[in-house]
Amino acid sequence: MTCNDVEPWLLATRSDTDLPVDFLQHLSRCEACSRLRERLGAIDGGVRALGEMNDRPALERLEATLNGVEQHRDPQSRSTHRWTYRVVGGIACVAFVALGWGLGYQTAKSNPPKAESVPVPNEANHTAGPDMQKPIAPPDSSAPASLIVRLASPAGKLAQETTAVGRASGLRTVADEVRTEALREAAAGRTAELSHLAEAHDRLIRYGLVAQTHGMPEPDRARIVLPLLADLARAEKEVALAVDRCPPAVGELISPLGKSLRDAGDAIRTNRPPSPLEPFTTGSPVYSLTALAVRASDANSPLRQADISADMTATLARGTVLLSLDGRGEDAAKLGPVLDNLLHHGVADNLDRVMATDREGKHSVEVSEIRTRASNAAGVLDRNLSKAPPAARPGLEKAIEASKHGRERAAEGGKGKSGKGPPWTRPDWTGKEPPGKSGLPPGFQKKQ
Repeated sequence: MTCNDVEPWLLATRSDTDLPVDFLQHLSRCEACSRLRERLGAIDGGVRALGEMNDRPALERLEATLNGVEQHRDPQSRSTHRWTYRVVGGIACVAFVALGWGLGYQTAKSNPPKAESVPVPNEANHTAGPDMQKPIAPPDSSAPASLIVRLASPAGKLAQETTAVGRASGLRTVADEVRTEALREAAAGRTAELSHLAEAHDRLIRYGLVAQTHGMPEPDRARIVLPLLADLARAEKEVALAVDRCPPAVGELISPLGKSLRDAGDAIRTNRPPSPLEPFTTGSPVYSLTALAVRASDANSPLRQADISADMTATLARGTVLLSLDGRGEDAAKLGPVLDNLLHHGVADNLDRVMATDREGKHSVEVSEIRTRASNAAGVLDRNLSKAPPAARPGLEKAIEASKHGRERAAEGGKGKSGKGPPWTRPDWTGKEPPGKSGLPPGFQKKQ
């Protein structure tokens, strides 16, 4: 985002609520664009004081003023000469900019540019708040992917991460996505999900991130704390700026974002332990995924990582189905590779590590239960495909195909070099029963 990109929007919009979040973030960092916005606001206020554009008497007064200044110019005085040009030029600029601003505003509303349209998330059909304007552009192909799609990959990687630094980085990524979604929703006037987003952000920042830095080895902590605190401070200023731009009723819904960042910064700076973790008040796939991301950051063994990966698989499979049924097949298809990676590396590889060190089979029951749960969760896609309406099937089919190998690995156990295990454990086994199950040792069945 550059100043050249922002300037046309400042000329074409009257309110900050009409600006996309990316533009607001640029304004919070760029002093030149902020000054331009203030000057344009002052010019607009001055022109409004003269009357509406269709107020003929006001236009006649403006014309008379311009004519009068021109007639009384004193050519003998250089100071008067300069002053006159300044006044004439200033008033003319006011009129010209106001006219251009009005025309540009109407053009921007009727023909929004595709590349710069207001991002409208597709997570749910939100209802507009009572004190907010509606977004100036409908969702289109340039709109960001659904929040669950943006969260899926970093959350899944948390279930495979083994270092505190890596987990802290993953939690920051997930929290940044949640916070960006909340600010975008607030700027567009959609308030239905703001409290849930603030709650998810609080868990990720004030519990998850603080817990990782509190238990981090001192060399790692000393290396990342200062940059982390700087990032939290910048994010808090971004939230404060968004709160100032919103109506008070909406600002109250997103102000907890800033409090979470501030409290987390204080806890990290003083190395305090995290706050107690409270249960979620909603169970949608998005918020279940953020809760699992926090759990994954605490997983300290391959068995726990596999267990959480199986839960994430169930959450993402349900989200894939709901996206497809909601007409967002492209987003549903994007979750297929994430499911594949989660089943392959989060479930199967972690269970292989457990079995490799569990010579006495103490965890065999837990391993079998996790493997079955992961397979059943992935099977949700197949079970819904047969009953899905035709329009919802392409997204589901793509997700099923993309997650095929991971589903096989999780179900078959990954034994042996091929990773497919004995043939009688495979889904395509056509034998009547596994070797040894007929009462005879393996290899003797054919000798009967």
